[in-house]
Amino acid sequence: MIRDPILGQYRALRRDPLRFMLESRRDFGDAVPMRFGWIKACLLADPARVRHVLQDGAKAYSKQTRGLDKLRLVLGNGLLTSEGTFWLRQRRIMQPAFHKDRIREASLAMKRAALDLAEQWERAADANVELDVAKEMMALTLRIVCDTLLGADVRGRTADIAGAVNTVIHDINERTRVFFDVPINVPTRRNRTLQKSIDVLYAIVNQTIAEHRAALAHGEAPRDLLTLMLLAKDEETGACMTDEQLRDEVLTVFLAGHETTANALAWSFYCLSKNPTIDRTLAHELSSLDSDKLDPAQLPYTNMVIKEVMRLYPPAWMIGRQAEQDDIVDGFRIARGTLVFVSPYVTHRHPDLWENPEGFDPERFTPEREAARPRFAYFPFGGGPRFCIGQGFANVEATTILAILASRFRLDLATTRDVVPEPLITLRPRGPLLMRIRRRA
Repeated sequence: MIRDPILGQYRALRRDPLRFMLESRRDFGDAVPMRFGWIKACLLADPARVRHVLQDGAKAYSKQTRGLDKLRLVLGNGLLTSEGTFWLRQRRIMQPAFHKDRIREASLAMKRAALDLAEQWERAADANVELDVAKEMMALTLRIVCDTLLGADVRGRTADIAGAVNTVIHDINERTRVFFDVPINVPTRRNRTLQKSIDVLYAIVNQTIAEHRAALAHGEAPRDLLTLMLLAKDEETGACMTDEQLRDEVLTVFLAGHETTANALAWSFYCLSKNPTIDRTLAHELSSLDSDKLDPAQLPYTNMVIKEVMRLYPPAWMIGRQAEQDDIVDGFRIARGTLVFVSPYVTHRHPDLWENPEGFDPERFTPEREAARPRFAYFPFGGGPRFCIGQGFANVEATTILAILASRFRLDLATTRDVVPEPLITLRPRGPLLMRIRRRA
């Protein structure tokens, strides 16, 4: 690995982050010291060390990283970015909104949205047109998160919201990857564009919070996640969230909720198109699907497909922490202030953990094979105390959508170009994912 005497491995990281991380583990093992300019860093790739950072020794590692610092420009002090007692209090308040009973209620909105899209895809199949499936999934999950979280039909503003989210994702990613960026309060063209996008998202969320508060005052609030969050109280103090706290939490769920699931679904259709035998096996499981009685827990192969997709293309491909004290992890010394990377993308491709790691094989996730692997060989939703609160929601959403659409359609790639992942904050397909929709026989 070539090291610049001043920048260290910064150029290699910036040029191709995924390749850089994979080759670092391949060439230097499971604990790799790194340097980006003056920033000391390391990559930990084996399950035991990942477990230490995320779970067993989590108190020694904070979320005071450059990436999360930039995300705070948009998400404020939400669950993803907050820490300490404030985070614990917010987690307690938010947890009931993601209870399995609430997710079951939300699944009705997921089914409706997927069935509506299926009607549109029938017309696309008859017309033999190409669709950008990544864009289709973004629009679908955006509708679902609006219906289930905000209780508001904002489909008329989908283009504005999608544009704002896209701007935020790309801008925050770029701010994370450079050593210096202009503070957002300096009115450069780029900063004005970012602030305008943030203002669009804030306006929608703030308006919806105000409408829900007014509806609650008249006993007419919709039964959605935002209403539950408005009514939720800290068990110890009895305190509710302020409007600012609500805004931060709603935006966190809003952005993380639809972006990550949309990417997982887009990669699912891509993987199925490249593996027709697996596609046929999935179609066989779904051949007698009744959408009215759809129960994601009763679709084992569908769940295995989604798990394998998130092994190869984990939406949250990199997790960063900062060491707040000197530490030794399985013999590897980590100095205080070191930026510590654990990467699902890298660990999910570890050849000591996964046979033919680049291959697509849902059978890896039979109960027997899952039980035989170390806990942190697979962690698409993180782990430890900061385990993603929305995992249950995301799993039900992805399974429901894939089951409804894959039972009716087969998707074929309509492009000969390589489809490669783009490692932004989440792992998107780079460019449009053009596919042709075919009706199942």
